Amino acid sequence: MKGQESLDKRLLRLRTEAGLSQEALAFRAWDAGRKISAGAIGQFERGITRPTPETIEALAGALGVEPEVFAEYRLAQMRRLFDEREVGLELAVRNLGALAALLEQAPAPPGELGRRMKAAMPSKSDPGESQTQGAARQRSREGKRRQ
Repeated sequence: MKGQESLDKRLLRLRTEAGLSQEALAFRAWDAGRKISAGAIGQFERGITRPTPETIEALAGALGVEPEVFAEYRLAQMRRLFDEREVGLELAVRNLGALAALLEQAPAPPGELGRRMKAAMPSKSDPGESQTQGAARQRSREGKRRQ
């Protein structure tokens, strides 16, 4: 990856910077609810196997970083927005339209396009509404319930 550190290199660097062995990282991830063996971490660090997005979340949590520091995680999250099996065909097509509109805007720094895309995506509960609009509507409902 040009300009990006690959998952295997970044994972190894973050783990060693944290002063953790593969076993210690596996234990921390286990505490966070994801069973990951030290052997699997070794395979991730050598680029033999690729962790799932859920495993990346657990490893990132165990390392005290956001999963978005891994480009592979950001890509997997974006892929899900366009997978008709995940979101349905209609929503996948609408997401593609939203992406096209975002790409016509000014260039975004790494990671920012994903944040913009997530905010612009229609929510699953209301395909005519973005996730940001849906979250605002939900907060408004919760506020009214408390009153």
